[in-house]
Amino acid sequence: RARGVKITSTANATAGADVSNDVYGTNINDEMITLGVPDVYAIRAIYESNSTTDALPPKLTVASGFAGNPGDRLSGSVSNAIGKIIQVTGTTVYFYYVSEALFTTSDTITNETSTNTSTNSRACTAVTVVSKDITDSYLLDDGQRDGYYGLASIKRKQGKPVPTNRILCIFDYFTTTGGSFFTVNSYSGL
Repeated sequence: RARGVKITSTANATAGADVSNDVYGTNINDEMITLGVPDVYAIRAIYESNSTTDALPPKLTVASGFAGNPGDRLSGSVSNAIGKIIQVTGTTVYFYYVSEALFTTSDTITNETSTNTSTNSRACTAVTVVSKDITDSYLLDDGQRDGYYGLASIKRKQGKPVPTNRILCIFDYFTTTGGSFFTVNSYSGL
């Protein structure tokens, strides 16, 4: 299951100030930021806003009728860019890149996961990127220790700058429908 967490608070009125004086791990100034859930197995992207508004992932504007679900694979016909869907709302497709190539307005965007040819491919009319990708500035700490099973967090790499604006972290994690005992066999299919 995929999830996004917005980190919007700072320790004081100025972003980039000292670490939190309140609850450590809950604002952009902290070296470690909690993701609020256990069982995180992959960070997909971390975006920092270029302004004082919320950070947003890249988005495509496509012709009406496009369908997709979170995690579906997108491809561009001309650019050969590859991305994964975060959310589809009307003609807007929020996504994160999984390739170095970038989508363009010359692309026809195809949902490679869908076999419904009436809704899986549409012309791209706009590519919007309003936040910078800072994924390479962080490491995932899954929170699992030999004697403790905690919440996952992201840790800023040594020497990387403290974000100055709000950030958004997109990650994948396991969920359960019940039960209280898990073994290595509980995670089959990976």
